[in-house]
Amino acid sequence: MGVKASCSSKRCRVLEDVPTPSPDDPLTDVLPALESSPAHRAVVVADGLVVGVVTSSDVSRVTSWLASAGWRKRAL
Repeated sequence: MGVKASCSSKRCRVLEDVPTPSPDDPLTDVLPALESSPAHRAVVVADGLVVGVVTSSDVSRVTSWLASAGWRKRAL
């Protein structure tokens, strides 16, 4: 795991050891890496290409939604 990002903009910063899971990795494997990452983000990579980004906030939002009764009503 690890991606180094750099740019010339003052708004960019260098991030090291950003988790790079594949789309097929179970969330239970990705969560510990997200929590330990200073960026609280993971760059999802498939076949060497970035296919997405997942954040700790994304996971929190989805788990809250799933824990509510709202998802059951929509599924029926």
